[in-house]
Amino acid sequence: MRKQAKAISERVSMIVPHDGCILQVPADVGPEEAQQLSAELHRIWPNRNFLLVAGNIRQLSEEEMNKQGWYRQPHAGAEHSE
Repeated sequence: MRKQAKAISERVSMIVPHDGCILQVPADVGPEEAQQLSAELHRIWPNRNFLLVAGNIRQLSEEEMNKQGWYRQPHAGAEHSE
């Protein structure tokens, strides 16, 4: 199992997870592999929270981001109507 996690970690864009960061892994990383990688990272950094995203991080829905406590910033010039 650790061998698989190591193989995945070699393909991760960023592998030193600061608390609250997002780790983007290749789209072909399956849920089981992602869980193994997450377990290994939490073993090393038990007090850090992070999210693994398989594939293009820009494809996260607003709902998925909100569940993690992240909210989109309004674009410059966006008007608010209340």
